[in-house]
Amino acid sequence: MRDARRNRWRLEVGASVALVAVLLALGNMSAGASSGVVIKEPQYGFSLTLPADWKQVPLNGSDVTALLNAATHDNPALANALNGEISSGAAAGMKVFAIGPLSGATVPNVNVVITSSSGGPTGSAFAPAAVAEAKIGLTQVGASHIKTSIANNHLGRSAQATYELNLKSGPEFGDQFYVQHRSYVEIMTVSTSSPATSQSDARVIVDGWRWSRS
Repeated sequence: MRDARRNRWRLEVGASVALVAVLLALGNMSAGASSGVVIKEPQYGFSLTLPADWKQVPLNGSDVTALLNAATHDNPALANALNGEISSGAAAGMKVFAIGPLSGATVPNVNVVITSSSGGPTGSAFAPAAVAEAKIGLTQVGASHIKTSIANNHLGRSAQATYELNLKSGPEFGDQFYVQHRSYVEIMTVSTSSPATSQSDARVIVDGWRWSRS
């Protein structure tokens, strides 16, 4: 059971960073103007607030098709790649996906992957176990400069990991949080083109995270 749980967590770490390489190529796209859009996930008992001018991309056919059409206008091959990455992410438990305004040649993004906590550590044992699994999972997807810690914030007591991915188009930096709530594990990942921006955007999202009382 423990080995199966570890393998599942590592797959989820991969799913949460899978869109990064594709989004780096979306130089023609930017998010529609908005101010602190709130995303609600009542099934999983939380809501989060996006940074200003970020846009949610619902993971359903019509919205993804519109996104792909925009990408296809300039790069049909990119549309196929993006479709595959979004499908893989959704299949691996990705429930939230949003993008920020174009920054240089990159598109900052956040995603939340959700899975069952069944069979895994709970309570005070969760965060230390998540730290250990984050190090392994991020290493397996090629991340470097991995730093981990246990944080207390609006998510509650959570594991946090920062990392760097060296891609063909340049480095990408991520902030990742692991938290257990009810019978679920939520993995939230923010990716941008600079460590300072990644930390700043992640702080906005974490500070705007709310758990429902019901």
